[in-house]
Amino acid sequence: MAVETVTLYTIEDLQDLEGDFELDRGVLVPLNPPMPRHGRVLGRVFRKLAEFVDAHALGEVFCDCGYALERKPDTLRGPDISFVSAERGRLEDDHYPDGSPDLAIEVRSGGDRRGQIERKVGQYLDAGARLVWLLQPKQRTVLVYTLEEETVTLRPGDIPTGGDVLPGFEWPVEDIFP
Repeated sequence: MAVETVTLYTIEDLQDLEGDFELDRGVLVPLNPPMPRHGRVLGRVFRKLAEFVDAHALGEVFCDCGYALERKPDTLRGPDISFVSAERGRLEDDHYPDGSPDLAIEVRSGGDRRGQIERKVGQYLDAGARLVWLLQPKQRTVLVYTLEEETVTLRPGDIPTGGDVLPGFEWPVEDIFP
């Protein structure tokens, strides 16, 4: 009987590979280019969040920034949008930061499997994220995750807030999805 060996990659190995990947405990996770709906929601949310964060000097907002959530084996994830508070200081330009952003936002695409998304959400929270939003454009819902509370599903008519991560930030669900 043949034994299958699995190659575990490190974050440093990714620099030598062609294509876009994340790492899940050393295993390559290929990333597919998103569809227009995903990009439309992503751009809309990024603009709104960045305007708020800049106006209140709260920190930095990123699109597709990678975070080293775990080492040995390595887990590298890149939320669609992330926020890092000013208290944490400016991130180094040429290194993946260790740990999660304060807020990680994922926009669910057609090819995303629920179990895979929930795994990513759990990894963000385990690595220190204080708030995770999963935006589901097809369902027009926002799932809100924290370590302290049960997952909350928000629908049109509800208003997600930034809680203690982004005090004062509010945006009605129906305005998130064009």
